[in-house]
Order: sequence, then structure tokens, then C-alpha cells
Amino acid sequence: MTLAAPFVSLVFERGTFTADDTLITAEALRFYAAGMMFTAVCEVLTKAFFAREKTRLPMISALVSMVFNVSLLILLGERLGVGGIALLSGISAGVNMAVNLVFAVKHGLITPAKADIIDIIKSVISAAVMGLAAAAVYSLLADSVKIVSFAVPTAVGVIVYAVLVLVLRSEEMMGILKAVRNRK
Repeated sequence: MTLAAPFVSLVFERGTFTADDTLITAEALRFYAAGMMFTAVCEVLTKAFFAREKTRLPMISALVSMVFNVSLLILLGERLGVGGIALLSGISAGVNMAVNLVFAVKHGLITPAKADIIDIIKSVISAAVMGLAAAAVYSLLADSVKIVSFAVPTAVGVIVYAVLVLVLRSEEMMGILKAVRNRK
């Protein structure tokens, strides 16, 4: 997460929460953020399993992920520190997502289509450029007032992302625009 440090600083850094605490917390946030995508996919897949009354499959996946996570924490936790522990949690979420995806495809809950994969690639490209743009703007404003050094790069990032998904003609964005137009 590009703006982890300015976000944590803005929200928490006062009183006994020091700049050093901000750096440690921001490191954990960056690594946890990497796993959020996997967690979001798992959430959707779990709902699909439950809708089809296949409740054991996500439970098995979660157990595999939990054992994987605990094993990695026991082996590497002390050596990796706060950021590493958060990273291991993200990797575990990735394992959970992968197992859920395998189950979902095997049981016919989803059928990956080329168009979907292309749309995911468009979103990833847009997100990467958004992060670079936000980081570039932040580097120019880092010494500004906290709210400015966080809000302006965030706004620029949102605008860059929106423009890119429109330019790349992301199916999801086109669907949103169509829905908005139809509401009028």
C-alpha cells in the first residue's frame, strides 16, 4: 500500500504513538494489504459455496490455510518481525484463495473465461499505475500538512485509476457506467 505511512501517521500519530510506531504499523499494513485481495476473493467464493450448500469445502480450505499459516509462523515468525508476520498472513490468505478456486472450478461454481482474466489484468495494471502516481505525488508533498500529504495523493490515485479503467474499457467499469446512465 503506497500511502501506508502517511495514512497511519494521519490516523494514529499523536500522544504516545510516535513516528517509530508509525513506521512499524505502516510496515504491517503494507504486508496485510497484499493479502486483502485474496481475502476478498475468498469471501465471494465462500458465499458461492454456501449458496450451493457446499459448506464443507470452504471449511476445508480455511483449515488448510490455517495449518499453513501456523506452520510458517512457528518456523519463521520470530525472524521476520512484524512485517514478515503480516506477509505470512497474506500468503496464507493466498493459499486459502487458491484452494477455494480449485474447489470452485472442480465443483462447477465458476468457469474462468478469457474475458474475465483480461479484465483482471486491466485492473491490476490500473492499480499499479495508480500506486505509482500516488507515490509520485506523495513524494512531492511529503513535507506538507499530514492531511494534504495523504488526501491529495489519494485523490490523484483514484482519478488515475478511474481514467485507466475507462481507457482500458474494463467490463466492470463499463457496467457501472451503464447502470448509472440507466438510473437517470
